[in-house]
Amino acid sequence: MATGYEAFHSEIKPVIEVCQTQKQHDLFRIFRYYWSSPYSEYVGRRIKLIIRDAAVKNKPVIGIAAIGSPIIHIPERDNFIGWDKNTRTDNLVYLMDAYVIGAVPPYNLLLGGKLISYILASNEIRKIYRQKYKDKFTIIGNRKANDLVGIFTTSLYGRSSQYNKIKFRSKLLYQPIGETKGFGTLHLTEETLQYMRKLLLEKGIIVGNKFGDGPSWRMRVIRTTGDILGFDADFLLNHSFKRKIYYVPLAKNSIEFLNGQAQKPEYFDYPLNELVAYWKERWLINRKTKLDIVHRVLQFQPEQFFIL
Repeated sequence: MATGYEAFHSEIKPVIEVCQTQKQHDLFRIFRYYWSSPYSEYVGRRIKLIIRDAAVKNKPVIGIAAIGSPIIHIPERDNFIGWDKNTRTDNLVYLMDAYVIGAVPPYNLLLGGKLISYILASNEIRKIYRQKYKDKFTIIGNRKANDLVGIFTTSLYGRSSQYNKIKFRSKLLYQPIGETKGFGTLHLTEETLQYMRKLLLEKGIIVGNKFGDGPSWRMRVIRTTGDILGFDADFLLNHSFKRKIYYVPLAKNSIEFLNGQAQKPEYFDYPLNELVAYWKERWLINRKTKLDIVHRVLQFQPEQFFIL
C-alpha cells in the first residue's frame, strides 16, 4: 500500500492488472474484505481487476473491481432495455454486472472509487473482456460471448455518491435507471445461510450452484428452506434497502443491439488515459484543496490498514 504522502503527491497513473494467479486472487480477496458489505462469488463469466498506481514505487494498489455474468431477471433493467423473456435469453450474454467497485486507503480519500468507476467504462476493459472470451461459447445456446456492450451496477444503499455525476465528454457514464424493490440477501449472514444449507443436505436436497441452474443460489437456498420450515421467504428476503440501479452503455446503439435491432455494436471511444485525465481535472484537483482531506491523506500509514 502507498503511504498518504506518496498517494497525495503521486501523478496517479492507473494500470489494470487482471487477476490470474492465486497470489493475485488472494490479494483481491484481502482488499475486498475491507468493505463491510456482503460478498458472494458470481457464477459464470467473471473478471477480477486490481488497479495499481504506476507513478509510485512498487505500484501500490489504488482499488479493485470485478464484473460478472448478470443476474438473469431484474424487472427494472429488463423494462429499461425493453426485453421480453425470449429477447433477454438471447442477448443477456452481451452484458455484465459490476459487483465490486472501490478504492482502498489512502486513495479512497482522493475519490479513487470514482476513478475505478471511470476505468470500468474504458476501451481497455472491453479489450480485456474480448481477449478473455474470444474463443468462448455460452453453455445455453452455444453462442459467442465476446461482445460487451453495457455494464449494470447498483448502489449499496439508496443513492450512490460514488456513481453520482460521473460524466465524460458531456455524457453521463453511469445512468440511473430505477431502483430495486428491496429484496435480497445482504442482511443475512453467511453463517445463517450455511445452517440453511446444512438443513437442506440433511433432507437430501441439493440446490445447484453452477451456471444454468437458475438465478441467485443464495435466494434459492432461502426459498427452499422456507418451503420446508413453513415460513414466508418473501418476508425474510425483504430487507427494504432499495438500491439505485445504474447502466453504463459502452456502445452508442447498445439498447438497439440488445433488442436485436442492430447487427453490430457501435462502441464509444473511451481511452483510459483520457478518462483518467478527466477524473483528475474534475474530481482530484478539487479534492486536494480540502484541508481536512489533505490532513487525513498525509497522515495515513499502511500500518493503519486492517480488516476486522
